[in-house]
Amino acid sequence: FILACAFGVGLLATLYFLPYGQYKSHVWYSFAISSLQAGVIINFGLGWLNLIPVPPLDGSKILAYFLSPRLAAQYLQIGRYGFIILIVLLATGLLGMTLGPLVRWSATLLFGALGLM
Repeated sequence: FILACAFGVGLLATLYFLPYGQYKSHVWYSFAISSLQAGVIINFGLGWLNLIPVPPLDGSKILAYFLSPRLAAQYLQIGRYGFIILIVLLATGLLGMTLGPLVRWSATLLFGALGLM
């Protein structure tokens, strides 16, 4: 999430110091703007993906912290099936339906906070 914010600040700095009207016809300018926007989206996507509570992702460790020790141990044992679960979520489209709105909301919030919307 910090890296996504860093890309957002980089985008803001680029637009501030290199105004769109002066450089819009340059290929490198549109590449830089697109790359910084993609950096925001990709890093928010990876951040939210990592918080999904499916072992071995970090979200499972956060959830396990709030469970009783016995229940947490049982829950974390499904870690050997975690990647299979993630592939099933990806194949069924549930992963995209979950992450898409979170990524859009995060990017919109960041761009709005930076005054880019």
